[in-house]
Amino acid sequence: MKRLSIVALCLAACSGTKDPVPAEQTIALDREPVTLPAAFVGTVQTESLQILNQGRADLTVTAVSLSELDGGPLPGADAGGFDPPLIAVDAGTISDPLPVKIGGLGAGFVQFSWGPKKAGQRTVQLTIDSDAPARPHIVTTVSGCAVPADGGTAGCLCADGGTGC
Repeated sequence: MKRLSIVALCLAACSGTKDPVPAEQTIALDREPVTLPAAFVGTVQTESLQILNQGRADLTVTAVSLSELDGGPLPGADAGGFDPPLIAVDAGTISDPLPVKIGGLGAGFVQFSWGPKKAGQRTVQLTIDSDAPARPHIVTTVSGCAVPADGGTAGCLCADGGTGC
């Protein structure tokens, strides 16, 4: 019986199967590009998405920003745009200021608010900088659809894939 156990252990340990989890920190988002749920014109909505560390080493997030697609400054939520994003390692606990560490195989959150002032589609650029060696910068889009408060349609793409919200 002992011999069978030793052989089984050796087969498992000596199989040459590579560990699928990289040793170095590896950054990803829970979704890319980011499509927000519909928001009513005149409201301010808070959204979040996950930053995933898919490696075993600690990941350091050094910068997070939202900007116009041309790279220009973005108005705040009270002016029809997006507020600067905040980082949280634990949901609901803001960890700003940066840098923020996310442990191996852990997750953090990017939280921001947007306040559409007119109906239609709004798309901005999200940039996240980190110390991940393979992909130190994530650049993706964040799109939201604002619908009229009276219940009319906006004619834009919604998070559920439909149009008009």
